[in-house]
Amino acid sequence: MLNEYKKVKISYGHGSLDVDIPKKNLLDVIEPLIYPNKLPEWLDGLKNEEQIIFQAIKNPIGMPPLEKIVNQKNRIAVIVDDITRPTPTKKILDVLFKELHELGVGKKNITIVFANGGHRKLSLIEKEKLLGKTILENYKVIDHDARNKRNLVMLATTSRGTPVLINKDVYEADIRILTGMIKPHSQAGYSGGGKAILPGVSGIETIVADHNYNAVADPHSVYGVIQGNPIRDDIEEAAKILGNCFIINVVLNNQKEIVAAVAGDMVKAHRIGCDILDQMVKIRVPYQADIVITGCGYPTDLNLYQAMNAPASAVRLPSPIVREKGIIIVAASCPEGVGHPEFYHLVSEAFEPRDILVKLQNSHEFIDGQWAAQIWAQMLEHVKIILVCDGIKEQDIKSLKAELAPSIQSALNLALDESGAESKILVMPNAPYTIPVLEKQ
Repeated sequence: MLNEYKKVKISYGHGSLDVDIPKKNLLDVIEPLIYPNKLPEWLDGLKNEEQIIFQAIKNPIGMPPLEKIVNQKNRIAVIVDDITRPTPTKKILDVLFKELHELGVGKKNITIVFANGGHRKLSLIEKEKLLGKTILENYKVIDHDARNKRNLVMLATTSRGTPVLINKDVYEADIRILTGMIKPHSQAGYSGGGKAILPGVSGIETIVADHNYNAVADPHSVYGVIQGNPIRDDIEEAAKILGNCFIINVVLNNQKEIVAAVAGDMVKAHRIGCDILDQMVKIRVPYQADIVITGCGYPTDLNLYQAMNAPASAVRLPSPIVREKGIIIVAASCPEGVGHPEFYHLVSEAFEPRDILVKLQNSHEFIDGQWAAQIWAQMLEHVKIILVCDGIKEQDIKSLKAELAPSIQSALNLALDESGAESKILVMPNAPYTIPVLEKQ
């Protein structure tokens, strides 16, 4: 009797790839919901994205509204996401700036700061794509550079010992408005909130200290966990040291539509946003799979440094949803290649994954990009990774201790040959935006 197959679309770049999966092997296909089941009262029933943002700003959580904390003399730093996030920044700023101007705040008092963290600077084309031509030409816009010590101010040290070095323009502002989106995050639990400050506009020493070996290795520094998460705690302590932060965070669905927004206190508003996101992205999985297929679309798949969020979403969890020595297939186009030379060197120079972890654990110096190498090595200790990728050479993938397949279908065939004909397959078409919850191991 011939096998019956289910065709599944996997996110890849700006499009998708099709893979045929034997139905007898298919454990499940898990995707986030399009809408949350329950929203705060002021958002209930709203579908218009502008109105969602407006109502969030008008109903701040844990803080007074902008009209009570902003005056026309204030210098305001508006912190926005870089190109690695699909945050609808222009939509947020259109509503926010209209509100600020009605309060008497002039354009010259507003500085837009790209929260690049340790990432590269943006091109002019990328800035225009994120902000729109009108905003880009009419407001002061700066790229945060975590390695430019002349534009950093040392404030204090967190209780975990992290030096709080902050962008000078952000420090000198009277009020900081932190925009962004809330999505799953492999170390801080979720994006959004204080992450606009750390790593967003922090110095590289601050970022590396926050992402140190022990913090990344902590079992609470995983997707969907905030309580007891040392990285999230450090982020919020650093942002509180800076102070005067008002957040505006949106929640997007799989179609990148704004379905909710929260504003106000950096912690209280963020937590409500996380609760909304959880309704959409936390999907139950009955038991561990032998093979997990993960899709990773734009912009998360710009490079492997970002795209590793796809396989991480199957492993960096309170309970991994792939078995020990299982296989993860990653579909990610990576047009910018690996994306981080230090990450590549740390992994490629090691003989095996365990060597990377031993080196980082015993090192007395922080190495830029070490958290990515650590996460990659920890995953390789648990699973085999097969990449379907147009942007990275086969030799480089081999140097990263992974395997390249020419297509998603051939990757699955390779995995089944190795794992066995009866292997159970879990599919996560948009893995970085999904938090699987294992019911039983």
